[in-house]
Amino acid sequence: MTESADLVVFVCTGPVCGKDGLALARAARELSQEPALQGKLTVVREVCLGYCHQGPNVMLCTASDPWGHAPLPGSPGTSSLHEMDLEKLRTAIEQSLGKS
Repeated sequence: MTESADLVVFVCTGPVCGKDGLALARAARELSQEPALQGKLTVVREVCLGYCHQGPNVMLCTASDPWGHAPLPGSPGTSSLHEMDLEKLRTAIEQSLGKS
């Protein structure tokens, strides 16, 4: 149920990533509303992306299934990112969208 976008950002908000993941998801949603990124980026909170000891974790995807679920890590069109903060996420998004 994700809207059509160039990039889907799944942010882990599971028990280990917890409040850091939730804060990152909120910041990423605000980032997605910036004029340069509107319509190009969808942010989805995911319960767990694995790699709990390396959180907060994010997966960047060029596509997701019609229900908005994250694909398996390592699937074509995905990048799993660990120990993320907003600046690292911003850089990864810009690189994924070809704006580096």
